[in-house]
Amino acid sequence: MEDLNKYSKDQLIRKIELLQKERIDFTESEEKYKAMFESAPLSYQSLDIYGNFIDVNPMWLKTFGYEREEVIGKWFGDFLRPDFVDHFKKNFPEFKKRGYVNDVQFYMLKKNREEIYTSFEGCIGYTPEGKFKQTYCVIKDITKEYETEVALKESEQNLKSAQSVAKIGNWLIDVKNNKLKWSDETYNIFGVSKDKELSYSDFLELVYPEDREATNEAWNEALKTGEYNIEHRIEVNGKMKWIQEIAKLEFNENKEVTFCLGIAQDITGRKISENKLLYEKEFSEKIIETNNAIVVGLDKNHIIQIFNNGAEKITGYSKSEVIGKDWFEIFFPTKMVDEMNKVWKESWGSASHSYINPILSKTGDERIISWQTTGLYHEEDKKKHLMISIGEDITERKETEFALLESEEKFRSVLENIQLIGLMLDKNADIIFANNFLLKITGWKREEIIGKNWFDYFIPKELNQEVKKIFKVIIKSGEFPNLHENDILTKAGKTLTIKWSNTTHFNSENNPVAITSIGEDVMEKNKAILDLKESEEKFRSLVKSMNDLVFVFDEQKRFIYYHLPKSEILYINSDNFIGKTHSEVMPPYINDLFENAFKKIKTGQTAGYEYHMEIEDELKWYSLNLSPVIKEGKFSGVIAVARNITKRKQAEETLKESKRNLQKILDTVPLGIGLITDRKLGWSNDRMHEMLGYPKGGLIGISSRLIYENEDEYNRAGKIAYEMMMKEGIGEVETQWQRKDNSLFDCLIRITPLNLSNPSEGNIAVISDISGRKQVEAELKKHREILEDLVQERTDELEKSLENVERMNELFVGREFRIKELRDKVEELEKRRE
Repeated sequence: MEDLNKYSKDQLIRKIELLQKERIDFTESEEKYKAMFESAPLSYQSLDIYGNFIDVNPMWLKTFGYEREEVIGKWFGDFLRPDFVDHFKKNFPEFKKRGYVNDVQFYMLKKNREEIYTSFEGCIGYTPEGKFKQTYCVIKDITKEYETEVALKESEQNLKSAQSVAKIGNWLIDVKNNKLKWSDETYNIFGVSKDKELSYSDFLELVYPEDREATNEAWNEALKTGEYNIEHRIEVNGKMKWIQEIAKLEFNENKEVTFCLGIAQDITGRKISENKLLYEKEFSEKIIETNNAIVVGLDKNHIIQIFNNGAEKITGYSKSEVIGKDWFEIFFPTKMVDEMNKVWKESWGSASHSYINPILSKTGDERIISWQTTGLYHEEDKKKHLMISIGEDITERKETEFALLESEEKFRSVLENIQLIGLMLDKNADIIFANNFLLKITGWKREEIIGKNWFDYFIPKELNQEVKKIFKVIIKSGEFPNLHENDILTKAGKTLTIKWSNTTHFNSENNPVAITSIGEDVMEKNKAILDLKESEEKFRSLVKSMNDLVFVFDEQKRFIYYHLPKSEILYINSDNFIGKTHSEVMPPYINDLFENAFKKIKTGQTAGYEYHMEIEDELKWYSLNLSPVIKEGKFSGVIAVARNITKRKQAEETLKESKRNLQKILDTVPLGIGLITDRKLGWSNDRMHEMLGYPKGGLIGISSRLIYENEDEYNRAGKIAYEMMMKEGIGEVETQWQRKDNSLFDCLIRITPLNLSNPSEGNIAVISDISGRKQVEAELKKHREILEDLVQERTDELEKSLENVERMNELFVGREFRIKELRDKVEELEKRRE
């Protein structure tokens, strides 16, 4: 102990004053750090030598949803996702040996079992004797960064899977440097090794010799127009393939190509089908007359050129009555002509078009027809000169649909309200109506409360008079809050907190006469406020362990403190910003963001924003979170934590670019492509929506059962496709899908799993519309059956004719034998006579 006798009185007084100043400085420093970390938008925790919680800050409790007493003393591993517990057991002893951790990542669980991906920065605190005291760790929520990285990988995998199933590859070309970049599937289609670098001339060498000139001409034309679309052949392993190339080129102001993304699709199967259909053209021409549906052919001025038997049967008109006449004048009321002219302009010139409209029969009856149109081309000049429309009479089906829709809307109205309180009060607050849900949660029976006063039965006594006064004012003025909360009582006396949505009803004199309220039972708000005490040593150790930048501002927006991790560089030297305001130091656009956040923080809220700065010729992005510092109940400043998110921003840009390229590819693919998970539709391209008649995005979450006509076909197609997929990797089946308007079309489905080892991730489905092919095949089959019957009849007639010839031959031969016998006898008699 220090000997104080050696000091004079003045020296002792001076020494006491110095000690008092040191104590005041120490107390202020401790309060500063205490306020900073109680208000910090960072989760902090401290563990003992066994890994049990010693302390956590308010942000930790807010982030994970726990009460303080639910955490302190508990083992940290109990708050981890089960598959990360061993990870903690292995790393915690290493942490204690090393004395610090940096970016150690865990999946933690909130109280509601929601998962959060975290990164830990921290150090070890020691006693004066150098022994372990406790850990000091800051926790970062990096879920968004992690999900961005995962989404990027999933996007790339989805693209590869979709290309493999559809036999579609994509490619990029650097026109300036004459270099091609192919996707894996493009290499597979062309049968080229994936490690081979290619130029445009290399590509031309792969094209079948007879098609090279046309292919090159198409590319040179694309360099002028920006559109590239060519079909050509290639030979791979001795087999001929047909390839369709589609691309769009982008140009700068100097008309130089800046970007070109294209696709290459193996269309060999389609070409084989087209050749087969061309070979059987004469059968197709007879389909029109044998079709039971309406088949009409109209020229550009909607003059009738084709009118089949099905059209005669459905409309009542004969061919002679309508051929050469205007379709609109015969089959549409005058009021519909303008509208149908608009439809005609849209459909004329398109490859195909679908729509529904009514027509008039010869008797004047209205028939509702579902149409599918296509162009008929002249064999020589290839110019579209006729619109072929095939119409199905769906009059009876539509009438049934309208009846079902009305019934469904009534049922839905009941269903949507069944889990909410439904209540109606008259102007005296007497109960006019109470729905089943209100009765269920309060325990009352309808006959016990109908006609009774709402306040007498449901409002707590301490609130009764106050609420009655408010109700009287409301019922007189008609001004009722749209949304509000208040407590009600159950029959058993339990208190429930209800959020109400209200509507006031008025009579013909515009006086309020009743109130209808829809109520939702809500959870109680958490009112617990925790009082944490931290020592200066703990706060200083915690700050040093952080890998984020920390800035503290006073109420005048001046910098009064900062923390800089080793991995970061300041925008300017600390000597040039400590004591200065934010606006004196930072760039103007960041000042605007800070000013808006500061106004919000002064009201006691937290705020945040993202900003970028160029530091040492490098663009860096930061995410800034700000919280108010409250001292003795008053606002005294702001604590701001800046996290470097440059890598996340770069990953997001990469993901966006990948999505843009994927979207460009999907936009040019002439097939429907979608993701099916648990037999429900997820994302789908525009072509898929067009096939099924849904608006963009309208297929998400729809059960794949809804696009089949019935349960049997749904199960049949699924069984074939999924069994083939599990054996061969790709499943294929032909079936019929049902559009949103309930019309059916034939399609070929090819599916493959995103991940064979984990089927729950879903399957990529590629859909081809084969309606035209199926229709032609069906008609061809029918025509062949008729021909077979005719051949059989002719064969039977020939067989009968042959039988008659044989009988005649037998008679003729018998007569010749008899004549010979007579001649022989005559010769014998003549010899005897001589």
